[in-house]
Amino acid sequence: MGAEPAEGLDEDTLALDPMEEGIEPPERWAEADKFGVTAGEQRRGETLDQRLAQEEPDTTEERVGDEVYQPEEARAREYAERVGTSADMSGGSVAESLREPGEAERVQRDTS
Repeated sequence: MGAEPAEGLDEDTLALDPMEEGIEPPERWAEADKFGVTAGEQRRGETLDQRLAQEEPDTTEERVGDEVYQPEEARAREYAERVGTSADMSGGSVAESLREPGEAERVQRDTS
């Protein structure tokens, strides 16, 4: 005689459903900890302090140390304004030479 049919349902011999293998139970209760689960809490309602404690900020400022983050261009411009020089005046730019016509361009304009 073979094994009885009830022994075929022994837990050790049953395979797990592949969809159940990856399910992780939550570490704690999610909704049962919150206010308003019982009828009494729902009737009383939450206080303003309780509601404010649950608030999360919509946005956060990007900070670098104690200063508010500024792009590199804005910092360079701010530094030049503080020092009182610009890139054209400090000699590091070719912008002024492009704005003023060179000797060859002046001669060409004078002859035309």
